[in-house]
Amino acid sequence: MTANRIMRADDATRWPLGALGVLLVAWVLPCSSVEGGVNVWTRHGPEGGIVSVLVVSPGNPTSLLAGTTSGLVGERPPTGGIWTSADAAASWRQSAALGDFTYVNTLAFNPSNPAIAYAATTSGIMRSQDRGDHWVSVGAISAQAIAVAPSRPTTIYAGGTYGTILKSEDGALTWRSITSGLPTDTAVVTIAVQPDSELTVYAGTDARGLFKSTDGGLTWAAVGVGLPSSDLLLISHLTFDFHDPPGLLAFAVDRRTWQSGLYRSADGGANWVTLSSYSESTSPSALTLSPRNPALIFLAGGQVVLKSTDDGASWATIAVELPINVRIGALAADPENVDVVYAGIGGGSGVLKSTDGGTNWRPFGRGLTSTDVQALALDAGPANTLYALTASYGHETELFSSRDRGGTWISLGEIRECYFPKVILVDPSNPNTLYIGSGGNGAFKSYDAGHSWVSIKQGFSSGMFQVHSLAIDPSNSRTLYAGSERFFDLDMWWGNLLYKTTNGGLTWEVTISGLGYSSSAVITALAVDPRNPATLFAGGPGLWRSTDGGRNWAATSSMSAVSAIVFDPNNSGSVLCTTGEPIMATGGTVFKTIDGGSTWTSSYPPGGAASLVLDPLNPANVYVGGRSGASMSLDGGSTWTLINGGLTNIQVTALTIDATGTMLHAATNGGGVFDLEISTATPAVSLSPDSLNMQDGTSTAVTATIHPPQLTEIELAANSSDSAVASVPDIVTLAAGDTSVSFTVSAGTVAGTAAITVRLPDTMGGSSATANVTVATRPVHVPRKHLHGAMP
Repeated sequence: MTANRIMRADDATRWPLGALGVLLVAWVLPCSSVEGGVNVWTRHGPEGGIVSVLVVSPGNPTSLLAGTTSGLVGERPPTGGIWTSADAAASWRQSAALGDFTYVNTLAFNPSNPAIAYAATTSGIMRSQDRGDHWVSVGAISAQAIAVAPSRPTTIYAGGTYGTILKSEDGALTWRSITSGLPTDTAVVTIAVQPDSELTVYAGTDARGLFKSTDGGLTWAAVGVGLPSSDLLLISHLTFDFHDPPGLLAFAVDRRTWQSGLYRSADGGANWVTLSSYSESTSPSALTLSPRNPALIFLAGGQVVLKSTDDGASWATIAVELPINVRIGALAADPENVDVVYAGIGGGSGVLKSTDGGTNWRPFGRGLTSTDVQALALDAGPANTLYALTASYGHETELFSSRDRGGTWISLGEIRECYFPKVILVDPSNPNTLYIGSGGNGAFKSYDAGHSWVSIKQGFSSGMFQVHSLAIDPSNSRTLYAGSERFFDLDMWWGNLLYKTTNGGLTWEVTISGLGYSSSAVITALAVDPRNPATLFAGGPGLWRSTDGGRNWAATSSMSAVSAIVFDPNNSGSVLCTTGEPIMATGGTVFKTIDGGSTWTSSYPPGGAASLVLDPLNPANVYVGGRSGASMSLDGGSTWTLINGGLTNIQVTALTIDATGTMLHAATNGGGVFDLEISTATPAVSLSPDSLNMQDGTSTAVTATIHPPQLTEIELAANSSDSAVASVPDIVTLAAGDTSVSFTVSAGTVAGTAAITVRLPDTMGGSSATANVTVATRPVHVPRKHLHGAMP
């Protein structure tokens, strides 16, 4: 059997497969949310995400795998992840963070070896040999489905686009194409292998119905008398039940009428009977069967679970309490306990569990932090509350808050009608007042620290309520600026680029003098000078400056795609901007002016540039986040270095820093919020062991450990007081965020004692540590001469 998700009508074509261009890495390390300590990024939440694939190990019911999808907001590309649970969903850890346009379509365990699992992803086929902890890429096909033959688990079938099916007979080491008789204008989205024969295989397509092979895939033929006769038929799920002999179940969708139904065949797919049927609005999205009770079937769709205890003859409908717009996307049954069922959902905790046969459900997503965080804000008041806005495709915005520097999070609920959130602000004079700008429905305001919200868009152009950026006057928090958009359509211009309010958002007025733009434009960044609030910058396809509170504007630079603007709080003439959205392959650029915008210099952070913050106590310390993680500059933005230690989801969408400059928070695309406690303490180094006894010609490992770990990669200088006795490499490199690294000590051919010293750079305090090495030469073996004759 294989676990396949049932695609909704719009799923099959939502993301063109031809756009996929990211290959999986050869080895994907686990990405657990461990406590990192200082100078290492640590992830604590918010928990949740979109779980679209869920499977329980047939040989170990406490072992589960989940496939998540995130990033489906606006123009951000989708990303995916694989998560593992070893305790029946009580806790989760991420084992694979997949790249852009890469997400999981199917997960399958090896039925005879629960340590082996396979994943069909949009960038390739992956295999794990340790219950999902680590994954390797074993096939470059954009895979929609994968199935392991129960009777011969080394035989595996994988389906993809253009009628492609690959077959492996050696456990996914090698693959060959088997497509004779399959249509090439469709994708294979589900596969089932007959339990007693690896040669009999069924393939469901996304538009051409059902196909069968009885020769191991060498040839295929259409089957399906009794299935809908549509020429545009989606077979979204195929699985054998647990009867003896087993029957074949299929979920089919007529993509012309969007009528759907669950069908069973008892004669190898030749003829089918209907078990249940649905309209488009009630069509289920997931299916699972119980190995312990062959008559038990679960379907799920929307916010309900459908349960049959009599082989589909009758169904009970169970309502599941879920947040607004959250749907059930996956189901999985415990192979040994008929009362235990799991559900993957499109928001909230990500995973639900029922222990009473589906009647009641509880969240079981602890540690599953696959949230797509769009914006961050930090209350500078005594509460020091951190806010995170999350959203995913088709869902309204959800707001989370943390009062312990990101250590734990609580949900403040969904914000009704707030779509595509862009920015959140805290009123500096009243921390209970919050503002949100959304790309879908304007601005929102909360008077009670985010527990309830009201829409504030009076004065915006009719029907044009997009707010892509917000800025607040620090000297008068009732004055705000909102960046919007303007475009030409149907022979007329729509919308305005910039609005201003002087009454806390109750009414807005257009303020665009000098902001004329000849083509469609969006104001994506705004900043107010904290020393002179009449001065502000607005950025988008260009950069403009106003010195009279936004009444008049003048262009200051031709830079494009401005994503963030920050004033130096100590110097009004010093301003930094980032350009380039996270989706851009080039990553982005940082521009800086020290003369108020007359001239600019540029630099290129290695992690890209989409978000930007300054250390409030030392503005020369600059942090940016982008497509490839986070970068740091200690010289005001002239030079940069990556600071990605512990940052497993490296596409950073937003940054914020606390008032002390010691806690940096990064919002990520599909990984929640990462927190970085910055320590400037002088690091110390130690060696272990600090004393070695060696024989000549041998080698051994010594470990150098530093504390605290450092934000950037470190090169430690190593040397030996006598290289003839013992030698070491000249440089030992410690990765960013790591605390220790091992290097080799090689004994020479000369007996004696040498001191091995490892030293940190002088710029880091120059701490050093020494280990003493004593080398003894091996005794020379002289063969004993054999004496002949009599003793004298």
